[in-house]
Amino acid sequence: MNCIDVIFFQTELASSKLALITQGSVIPYGRLARGILSAQQRLAAIGLSAGQTVGLHVAHPIDHMVLACALYRMKVASASITHAADAYLDHVPFDMVLSDAILPTLAVKQPAAKIILVDPTWFQDQVDYTVAQRGAARRGASDWVSRITCYPDVSTTPSIVKTTSRALEAQLLSYMLSAPPNWERMISVAGVQTDSGFIQALSALWLGRSICFSDMAQARNLISIYKHDYLVATAEEVEPLLKAQETRFVALPALRAACFEGRASRTPTLKRGLAVVSANLSFRYSHPQIGLIAYGAANRFQSEEGAVGFVAPWVEAQIVDDQAAPLGPERTGTLRVRLRNGGLSVGAPKEQDSDAHWIYPQQQAKITSDNLLVLNAREINP
Repeated sequence: MNCIDVIFFQTELASSKLALITQGSVIPYGRLARGILSAQQRLAAIGLSAGQTVGLHVAHPIDHMVLACALYRMKVASASITHAADAYLDHVPFDMVLSDAILPTLAVKQPAAKIILVDPTWFQDQVDYTVAQRGAARRGASDWVSRITCYPDVSTTPSIVKTTSRALEAQLLSYMLSAPPNWERMISVAGVQTDSGFIQALSALWLGRSICFSDMAQARNLISIYKHDYLVATAEEVEPLLKAQETRFVALPALRAACFEGRASRTPTLKRGLAVVSANLSFRYSHPQIGLIAYGAANRFQSEEGAVGFVAPWVEAQIVDDQAAPLGPERTGTLRVRLRNGGLSVGAPKEQDSDAHWIYPQQQAKITSDNLLVLNAREINP
């Protein structure tokens, strides 16, 4: 059963439960499932088939999410090109681009790609959802490319990361394991077009929870209206919300948990977050190709500038010198990571000693004796 099948299973359990929320739009699980099936019918009708690659240039987060789910169900790779569109057009050969607006550079850079304009009728076809339909498109796990992500390195040079379905679902499992227990409604300011936002949404839907996409300006109102109990944001994005909480009530005490994501933690931000958001505050660091690398409760490392969490048990992380020789604890060098053989990475490479299987996030870092990953704060914040 793949991740979209699990979403459909959640529909059978509670079709009226809220699934996706944005400012002005609320979609329950039943309507989400019908929207995915409706979009899948449209995509098949315009000639898309398994093995092709599609760019998504759709601003509305719910429409974007529905299309991405439909494409995944069809074994079509998707890339969210709303951000860094030129980098994708330069490096990824698209068979088709689904867009809510014309991309001026598409015809010049990729004349072979077709652009299809998406409108609301794509998601409004009356499709009767049945268990038979859910089972009809079920496919077992395999290594087909499901998502393509543009990842800006520290050098600002974009890297294109192609994620297999097997790796994507391993990433989903790791996000689910790192989430606080008993949360029901997540509010995310990452945006579904980003890699982390997409993973957050899928993991929430896998668990039968609700996820709301918002910018920070609207977050406090939506937290109050929909009683969100879990906030996910980068340390940079949450700063204005923390300042607002310090000067006036903005509903943050209603949160049961919060998670700050990023490349490096900031001690003042973590301390203020623990004071005004929630005692159940965590931090996590991920990479598109590996998924979650490190996470942990912020109160365990709030005094360590640049700490991003404890290395996840399914990840092998090393600090190496310029000759790729491993360094000991507390030594600063270059970070490299890979999924452990036998961990969440199903079918991990057998040649574990090969350097080709290591991923280098281009970060200077150290790993402490208690397995805490600390990124070089001076490098992140020049």
